[in-house]
Order: sequence, then C-alpha cells, then structure tokens
Amino acid sequence: MMSFVLPAWMYDLIIYLYALSLLFYFSDFVETSRIKKRMATGLLYFVWFLQTVFFMARMFEYRSLTVMTMFESLFFYAWLLLTISLVINRFFRMDLIVFAVNLLAFVVLLMNLFSSDSLQALSETELIRDELIVIHVTMAFASYIAFTLAALLAVFYLWLHRQLKRKKWSNLTKRLPHLAQIETYMFWCVVWGLPLFIINILLAVIWSWQQGGLIEWNDPKIYNTLLVALAYVFFLYQKMARRVSGVSLARYNLLAMLFVILNYAVSNFLSDFHNWVWH
Repeated sequence: MMSFVLPAWMYDLIIYLYALSLLFYFSDFVETSRIKKRMATGLLYFVWFLQTVFFMARMFEYRSLTVMTMFESLFFYAWLLLTISLVINRFFRMDLIVFAVNLLAFVVLLMNLFSSDSLQALSETELIRDELIVIHVTMAFASYIAFTLAALLAVFYLWLHRQLKRKKWSNLTKRLPHLAQIETYMFWCVVWGLPLFIINILLAVIWSWQQGGLIEWNDPKIYNTLLVALAYVFFLYQKMARRVSGVSLARYNLLAMLFVILNYAVSNFLSDFHNWVWH
C-alpha cells in the first residue's frame, strides 16, 4: 500500500498561519482590537481545518486513526490542544488561556517538525531540511524587516522632532505623518518583529536539540542574539510599563537596532553559528 505523504508546503502553511494567529493575539493583548481578535480566531479555525484534513486523509488511506509514531502522536496532541482552545474561546472567552494553550501547541508542532519520524512522514530528509531552512530564513528576514522599519521610523521621528522644535518647515516635513503616528508605527513594528524573532530563535534551538546539539553554545552569535531580544523587550517595557514616549523611545529603538547590526556583523565575521545549516 502506498504510504501517505503530507505535502511539505501544507505543514509550512500550518506553521506560518499558526504563527500569524499568535501574532494577532499578542498585538490584541498590547492594544485591544476586535479586528485583531477576529483575525486571530479565524486563523486558528483555518489551522484546525488543515490539521483535520491531515487526519482525515490518513484515516481514509489506512482506515484507522494512525497515532503510532512519535510524529503522529505529537501532531494529534497539538490538534487536541487547538481543539480545546477553540472550545474555551467559544464558551468561556478566556483570551489569555487560549493564547497560552495555542502557544504550547505551536511549540509542539515546531518540535515535531524537527523529529526523526517527521522525516519519514513528510518527505525525504534533504527536502525536509530545506523546508526547515526556508521557515527559519523567512521568519528571520521578517523580523529583521520589522526592526529595520522601526529604526527608520525612529530616525524620521528624531529628525521631525528636531525640525519642529526649531520651527523649520519644508515640503518634506509636511509630507511626513505627525509625531504621534510615527511613534505608533514604530511601536507596532517592534510588537510584530519581536515575536517573530523569538520564534526564529526557538526554531534553531529545537533543531539543534533534535539533531544532538549541533550548535556551539559558546558561540558569540548566541549571546548577541539574546542581546537583540533583550534590547527589544526593554524597548517594549519602556513603552508599556514605564510609559516612555517621544525622543527617548526613539533612541531606545535605535539602540536596539545597533544590536541587530552587531549581531549581523558577528554572524558573518566572528561566528560559525550557521555552518550547521549547510552540512
């Protein structure tokens, strides 16, 4: 009997949509929004649908529910967590619990993606490794783009603030959004970029653990990556807990971006961190 092969793009789609849903939930916690809540919930339902299709396809071929391998068991466990979270969301409206349950389910799916069983369940080893690299690189670039946009907005904020303080008007100053808008856009770039960055770290850590610890934990890239994450956590703390705004917040953002640039330099000149990808 021909074995069922889950298309790699389908698992990728589940991962991406799950991450996007968690981002919407996270941004809703930062600032309550009915639209963001609906987007997050809608994406969860679609992820549940894709996971259900997987089980139905396997049951159709094998005429039984196959949860015999570690890959299948963890996938089923993640599906159950998602199902429970949707029930909680429907009848109890406990957003924080729903977010925590789905965050756990998402981590399980990530771990399962790197498991040895998944290599047989999804595709050939090299193909799966390529898919993992695509996910890793995509999320890394997405987070760096968000951080870059935030840094550019911080530069515009500082420049516009200086021009307004000196009462210097020009066509450029008139074409820019007002300071409050720039600050808001800068803040939300970080709100979206930081979770993606942390997810990307998690991908690398889980992959290394599943492959027997290929990452050298004393590599300077590790410490610089953690510094980047902490820098943006500090930025959000200043904004949300201490209510820092304006020039100070823009400067904190640029300081965090300096850690990103340093992290890139370390990766290219001082670190062997990404050599494991090409082995």
